[in-house]
Amino acid sequence: MSFSLPTEAKILDIDKISLYRDNSGILRVRIEGEAQEYPVKPIRYFPFTEDEYYVGLFKVEPDGSCAKEIALITDLKRLNEKSRKLVEEELNKAFPLVQVTKIISIKQVGKGLKWQVRTMEGERVFEVSSQNDINNLSAFLVSVKDAKGNKYKINLAKLDPFSQSLLEAYT
Repeated sequence: MSFSLPTEAKILDIDKISLYRDNSGILRVRIEGEAQEYPVKPIRYFPFTEDEYYVGLFKVEPDGSCAKEIALITDLKRLNEKSRKLVEEELNKAFPLVQVTKIISIKQVGKGLKWQVRTMEGERVFEVSSQNDINNLSAFLVSVKDAKGNKYKINLAKLDPFSQSLLEAYT
């Protein structure tokens, strides 16, 4: 899903935004100075290369569809910790990315590649169907999609030299 930055986006003072989950688990936003609170869905404008910047908060209609954008958060790090965590949870549900911290091995298996990696959530083994599923997004950022559709993000600047050398052969 691709979105372009709307020209009429309302950029709010981060200090005036507070997010919470109601009793049903629905994410809602309170905006200081406004009486009404809204059920919202956060959507990243730049999901890979700028994952902490430019997140739209879209009002959710009773039928579950997203209506108009009610706020634009230019930098998630400026939200209070509780609100930031809630937004990140929602974003990861819709567009989960697993951060790879170390590459243990990459081996050719048939036409694909078998990866053994360490992530923020622990060690994982997965297969990549083709080299087309490994993409350089910038000089230091690589995305990998495994055969099951899971997405991995690799920041080359944060990898050890051994991991970098393994990845270099496939990018």
